[in-house]
Amino acid sequence: MKIIVVGAGKVGYSLCERLVQDDHDVYLIDRSQERIHNLENTLDVSLVCGNGSDIQLLNEIDLSDVGMFISVTDSDEVNMLSCAVAKIAGVPSTVARVRDTNIVDHMDDHMKERLGVDLFINPEMVTAQELLHIIETPSALDVEEFGQGAVRLMEFKINSTFPLVNKPLKELTFPEGVLLVGILRLGEMIIPHGESILRSEER
Repeated sequence: MKIIVVGAGKVGYSLCERLVQDDHDVYLIDRSQERIHNLENTLDVSLVCGNGSDIQLLNEIDLSDVGMFISVTDSDEVNMLSCAVAKIAGVPSTVARVRDTNIVDHMDDHMKERLGVDLFINPEMVTAQELLHIIETPSALDVEEFGQGAVRLMEFKINSTFPLVNKPLKELTFPEGVLLVGILRLGEMIIPHGESILRSEER
C-alpha cells in the first residue's frame, strides 16, 4: 500500500520504519530540510521536503493510489488540517496525532467525519496506559485490551512453583470473570479443556 506520513520526528520515524518492514510504499514529508537530509541514508522511503497540507505538493506525489495518510507532526492543528486536505483530495483513510485530548473529547462523530480524520491517536496516552498495565500486573509478560477495556488479555509464564501446576483445569478455581483461553506449549497454541494440565515453562 502507498502511505504518506507527515512529520519526521521520533513518532514519524518509528512509524515509517515499521511500515517499510511490512513492505509498504512510504512517502515521508517534513518541512525541515535538515531532518530530510539526515534520514536519506537511514530510511528506505521517499523523502519529501515541504508542507503536508499543501495540496500542490500532495498532487505532485500523486494521491490517486494512496491508501492511507498519517500526520504525526508536533502540531495538532497541522495534523488535522493535513488529514482534512488529504480526505478532500480522495485519500480513503486518514490518521492524525492529537496530543490535546480535549479537542477530540469535544467532537461528536459527525464533526469528526466532517473534519476528515478517520482515527485520532495519542502516542503519549497509549504509552501511559501501557505503563499502567505493567504496574497493575507486574508478573504478566504482556497485557492487551479489547472492546475499550471491557476485555483484558494477559500472558503469564508458568514456573515450577506456580500453585496450579500439574493439575487438571477442571479441578482448579479461577477468580470470577477470569478465563484461560490458551496454553502455549512448545511453540504450539492449545485450546484448553477440563482435562488440560498446566506445566512449568508454559504460557
